[in-house]
Amino acid sequence: MAYIVTKNIIDTKDNNRFYETGDTFPREGFEVSKDRIAELIGKGVLSVKGEETPETPSQTPNEEAGETEKPVEKLKVAELKELLDGAGVEYEADAKKADLVALAQTIEGE
Repeated sequence: MAYIVTKNIIDTKDNNRFYETGDTFPREGFEVSKDRIAELIGKGVLSVKGEETPETPSQTPNEEAGETEKPVEKLKVAELKELLDGAGVEYEADAKKADLVALAQTIEGE
């Protein structure tokens, strides 16, 4: 049975062969165990050829505009302050990043 690659992978079990999204897996002439197929399907890098591939969750409007939301912990202090200012949250001018992250997480949950 043939499968379609849904995410780029380097198959360590096939001499580090690079498979791009949309490629047929396995390559012609290469045998793969059922366990390996199940493992790759479980990781979301393969789907059965002819079946609908599960799409990534629908994009938020920010992602559709080309922006991707960073996790709050990855934001810089200036970005955290901008986020908090936009939400009307007060904080100390010399607040540490960890404190700003905690405040930002409270507004993110709202």
